[in-house]
Amino acid sequence: MANQLQRVFGLIREDDDEYGVVPTSGSPAVDSGPDFHMEITESSIPIEGDLLTLESGSRGTKLKRPGTYLPQPEIEGVVDLKQITHFLLGALGEYVYTAGATEDDKNIHEFYGGENRKLPSFTSYGHFDEFIKKVKGTLITSLSMEVSNEFITLSVGCVAQKDQIIDDMPDATELKTVDAVIPLAFYDVTLELDGETPPGIVSSFKWEITNDISTDDSIGIGSRFLTIKPAAGKRTNTVEMEVSLETDTVKYIRMFEYGEEDADEPSECKIAHIPLTVVFAACEDPTEKLTIKFPDCTGQVEYSASGADAIMLNLTLDSMKTTNVELNDGVTEVETDVYCK
Repeated sequence: MANQLQRVFGLIREDDDEYGVVPTSGSPAVDSGPDFHMEITESSIPIEGDLLTLESGSRGTKLKRPGTYLPQPEIEGVVDLKQITHFLLGALGEYVYTAGATEDDKNIHEFYGGENRKLPSFTSYGHFDEFIKKVKGTLITSLSMEVSNEFITLSVGCVAQKDQIIDDMPDATELKTVDAVIPLAFYDVTLELDGETPPGIVSSFKWEITNDISTDDSIGIGSRFLTIKPAAGKRTNTVEMEVSLETDTVKYIRMFEYGEEDADEPSECKIAHIPLTVVFAACEDPTEKLTIKFPDCTGQVEYSASGADAIMLNLTLDSMKTTNVELNDGVTEVETDVYCK
């Protein structure tokens, strides 16, 4: 397989009680490999960890030894509805699965942000033409989805326990690529802000989630690698949108600067709270969709006039964990800042 271009990325979930243990199958047990191989536009696995340098009575460096070792896989690709589920699971942690009642019914996957500080971990596989990096204990530290007037892009940042180079490259026909994948584009997105489609033109949208995973307390005496699964800290959910200035969009300035959409001056104490719902559905198959709900958002707005250019409103929304969302069973409610179905 030498001199063949092969650049894909794959994931398989690890057991929650066995951090950094590669899933196996068969008898004798062998590496299961990823659940799928995803086409990516960019990928890298930089290593964080400076060498330990011994200071001595010399102007030159006399001794160095290895320090901590932290693989940090990073990928960029295009969003589709079949492969996004692993990433939502890793970023949000809470997951409910409901099988379709019949063969014709869609399976339902629900993800939401809760209070579990130990997020799901994965073994990830990055293919780099001549070798594969198998990375154990991969945790998603950040995820973003962004769209303007092209494909919807996915960016994922991770931290991991340990990596290994594999020289044996599979043939292209052996890759676990997913059939019927439809990369989503800007016209496959609809959204509702405060219960209605925003007036004017929404020219860009970006959602970013970060998990603030700290590795400092997961590396200790006896090993330069992560020895336990690091805990997630504060979760942030931020949405950025660019909306054209119209008569009907001035209310967003009133709302986020003054506290109410019909206010003419700043409130003494009020802050606007609004819900946001975003739906992704491929034009070719609208029955398969991803709905993301941000039940309670506060926001800021920025705008400026430059020459004769059109004025655009830049909205930044922060999702808060204050509101219950009903799950698909119609009974269970969960308090969350973001819910995906």
